[in-house]
Amino acid sequence: MQNLLNEFVKHYQRDDNFKRQVDQYQRSLSSGKQDFIKNIFLLYKGLMSNDMMSKRYTSLTPDEKDIMQKTYYNMNLLFDFLLYPNKWMEKKVGFRKFLSNVTTGKETTPK
Repeated sequence: MQNLLNEFVKHYQRDDNFKRQVDQYQRSLSSGKQDFIKNIFLLYKGLMSNDMMSKRYTSLTPDEKDIMQKTYYNMNLLFDFLLYPNKWMEKKVGFRKFLSNVTTGKETTPK
């Protein structure tokens, strides 16, 4: 999932039209017009958290728990991306710039 979402980051960095569309989507989410969608994503995030604390989950085998954790992790990544696309992508772009500066020996702290 991480690799798939990173493809969006690449497009976000290179394609101004895509960046405008993401910005428009983010404004739509922020305006309250998409509250139903936001609430569904948040509900699922909560349900996943509750499930991981449930008696049913704790009784799973280690392999079953591993599968569920990986599934929930990937779903959470997707929900975070869909809920806060600009914030998510800017964080990824900033981290990539940081890593690039570290590997090239450029200064990474502000003066």
